[in-house]
Amino acid sequence: MKLLIAGGGTGGHVIPALAIAGALKSAYAAEVCFIGTSRGMETRLVPQAGYALELIDVGQLNRVSLATKLKTLVALPRGILHCLGLLRRWKPQVVVGVGGYASGPAMLAALILRVKESLGGRERLAPNSAKGSLATSNLSVGATRYSIPVAQLSFKQPALIQLNGSQSRPVPAGSLWQRG
Repeated sequence: MKLLIAGGGTGGHVIPALAIAGALKSAYAAEVCFIGTSRGMETRLVPQAGYALELIDVGQLNRVSLATKLKTLVALPRGILHCLGLLRRWKPQVVVGVGGYASGPAMLAALILRVKESLGGRERLAPNSAKGSLATSNLSVGATRYSIPVAQLSFKQPALIQLNGSQSRPVPAGSLWQRG
């Protein structure tokens, strides 16, 4: 299985992503590649864990000035094109978005290329929050399945939901990560 994990920035995104990668590598000998930015914790933690990391240039949209948002929106197509190239080259069977700035362009590229994907931002992986991020909320319409930690989270497409618990721990048997 080829798995691409997109996102990062904070430990709240990176650590669950590494847990997902470790579980799938151990259980299925998954080949794992990460997409992140040069500003996040992934630049240190992902290579230390022994995984490939591709960096994209994407800016901020949340809690920043209007000028920064405009600069990000102008640069966003370049980030999406970069991700399209990475996905075409890597050819993953599954793309997982874990939240963070790199998650949006990668998940949009996966949607464009119709890659089987599971969408789970930090808000979907951490039991203490049910509010989705900008990328998670807007791109969830294209996901083929959702991985969520607790049943209290609500979705418009409940048939696509798989309750998996927090991915900061081992992936439970019977989860959507099982071969099918």
